[in-house]
Amino acid sequence: MDDVIAVDSSDYRKERGSYGEDIQEGKRTLMVIHSYFYGWKGDRLLQILNKKSNDEALHKEAIQIMHDDEAIAYARNAAKNTMKKAWTEVETLIPDGDAKDDLYQLTQFLVNRSI
Repeated sequence: MDDVIAVDSSDYRKERGSYGEDIQEGKRTLMVIHSYFYGWKGDRLLQILNKKSNDEALHKEAIQIMHDDEAIAYARNAAKNTMKKAWTEVETLIPDGDAKDDLYQLTQFLVNRSI
């Protein structure tokens, strides 16, 4: 979710003052991989990432490509589905009570936060 938040959260941008550092660093996140294999402008996205530029216009373009390719939504859903599956596997191992409730609340916070 950190990767998603870094490119999709206005709160994150306000706090940090910039767009996702992963773009500037040229990182290949799940969103980039999804755009590359299933999107229309995956090659352009890789060109931007390979530049490792501080250019905010390029960052915005990269983010728009990921939005257009529904890569951000894909990554958000992947995180939620992974957490849901993990919780299903673990919940029967933890005795009912406050600790189990707290752990569940933490998992929900991690996948639903905006910053």
